[in-house]
Amino acid sequence: MQGPLRRILSELERGLLNVPAQWPTRPTAILVISAHWEERAFTVTTAEAPGMVYDYTGFPPEMYAIRYACPGSPSLAARVVHLLRAAGLPAAGSDTRGYDHGTYSVLQTMVPTADIPVVQLSMRHLLDPDEHLQAGRALATLRDEGVLIIGSGMSCHERGPDMAVPSAAFDDWLRRVVCDQYVVARRQSLRMWERAPYARIVHPREDHLLPLMVAAGAGWDDPAHCVLPRPADGLCQRFQLPLWRSHLRWSSMMNDSRSPAPGQAAPSGDGVVSRLLTPFLFRSAVVADNRELAPGLRLIDEGRTGGQPINGKAESLEFPP
Repeated sequence: MQGPLRRILSELERGLLNVPAQWPTRPTAILVISAHWEERAFTVTTAEAPGMVYDYTGFPPEMYAIRYACPGSPSLAARVVHLLRAAGLPAAGSDTRGYDHGTYSVLQTMVPTADIPVVQLSMRHLLDPDEHLQAGRALATLRDEGVLIIGSGMSCHERGPDMAVPSAAFDDWLRRVVCDQYVVARRQSLRMWERAPYARIVHPREDHLLPLMVAAGAGWDDPAHCVLPRPADGLCQRFQLPLWRSHLRWSSMMNDSRSPAPGQAAPSGDGVVSRLLTPFLFRSAVVADNRELAPGLRLIDEGRTGGQPINGKAESLEFPP
């Protein structure tokens, strides 16, 4: 991707490029909870080599030629299903589902070599925040097995000139909850997210917020911090990457150089890795999910691809009259 949109997303790109340098050890596999997949049960990709799902329409041809040719992991998928079912949650596998842009838009930058096995996990269609927190808690043991857990979503999925104040207020609330609150209070606040400032303005439907709940559940009692600073004057967005670290209590706001704050030790190679990775969109919304919308355009959900064939379309652009 080149041009103005890439420049707008440059802070996010730099942040993603720097994430691997913070891994105490290289992940054995990656589990991505995508905002773009919902099923009646939590469902994981089980194929050896999942294909691509282009769940968008109205974009240039190169957007439909994206390939992220990483291997899948049927064994990890089976383990995810087992852990979720053991926690009393409905879970299933799909050997036809591919990776959607909630996965490859992040990993193409973060792991361009595509040599780490990846499994994608759906949300459950009821979008219950507590259920997704519990799903994350059930999966937390994967962290000690070297699995990187990524929640891929947004703090604001609405866009337009009137969204600057609501998105900033909700984003600030979310940062405080995720990074500053005591962990028990954090979980309670996330369960009651609808009480946050402008909650239903920035999330008329909470599909892009719920991946955060799974990652927060996996980080259950661990502190969190953001690895991207707040730009002094972002053009139209602020992206933050809160991370939960296994066995590490190094919790600080990191700067662009990724050096620890004064008086704090750098992370060791002990432990890793489940981290929450959720790009948070901030300010007026001309950017969402790596797409640039002209003024007046809005995005409409037309349903989810679920187990539909690869190249299924789940979203389209609506032009104003």
